[in-house]
Amino acid sequence: MGDRGNIVIREEPSWLKPEIGSHEAVFLYGHWSGHDLPEIVRTGLTRGRERWTDGQYLARIMFEELVGSARGGATGFGIASRLHDNEYDLLVLLPGAQALARITEKAYAEHGFAALDDAPTISFEDYTAASERTWDNLTEAESAAPR
Repeated sequence: MGDRGNIVIREEPSWLKPEIGSHEAVFLYGHWSGHDLPEIVRTGLTRGRERWTDGQYLARIMFEELVGSARGGATGFGIASRLHDNEYDLLVLLPGAQALARITEKAYAEHGFAALDDAPTISFEDYTAASERTWDNLTEAESAAPR
């Protein structure tokens, strides 16, 4: 049992084209966090705004946000270079583009990070502008307030 989900930080050098099966990424795993990942990412991006283009710092900020006050345990969270357990779409942070993409596990299994070409995306700026993020409003920009 669990509520398994992954936040993925994908740094893509401009000279490298994504290929099927390529794994130039860090996977941050939460065993009980899947449902809450959209909001965890929003709060992590908000807190780490000055590190949006720095993948290594952004990964650490996201992991801290994922773990929260549950530090020190031997279970519940993990860091990997590939996908392991998962029950939700992958939330892929792209520091170079300052954007978040959503890809299904099936698309990732079949196409690797090439699935990003067809994935819905949203800028970090638009993502953090929402007062709350859920799986239902994940890649929707906040609409302007009525006048």
